Amino acid sequence: LAMLLSLTGNQTHTVYDGPEAVEAGATFKPDLVLLDIGLPGINGYEAARRMREQPWGEHITIVALTGWGQEEDRQKSRDAGFDAHMVKPVDPGALRGLLASLSRERSVARQAPYVTGGSTSALCPAKTSAVTRPPLLS
Repeated sequence: LAMLLSLTGNQTHTVYDGPEAVEAGATFKPDLVLLDIGLPGINGYEAARRMREQPWGEHITIVALTGWGQEEDRQKSRDAGFDAHMVKPVDPGALRGLLASLSRERSVARQAPYVTGGSTSALCPAKTSAVTRPPLLS
């Protein structure tokens, strides 16, 4: 996914476990996080919870990318603070659609008081996560 996002004009930074994903989020303060659930260190559920606890994580969009797709898994994602849940292998068209939808939502949200500046960034999985800088879509 990091390569796919790079090919569409995004700059990516890849990390390989849950604690690194949280640290990368703190460093890059993304607007969007694409996060695997089955991570070493701490799982994606815990990483999402930790991100949500941070001031920078309150208003980001977090998307689970996982091989686990039962309703119980989707509920765990919602409970952990994920905004969406995608099952691997992820269809690139479905991912583009989700990103386009989120991009439209962010355009509206930028008018809200808590949003500053116009940059967009994202965290996405490699077998964990990567940080992506603008633009999300070309």
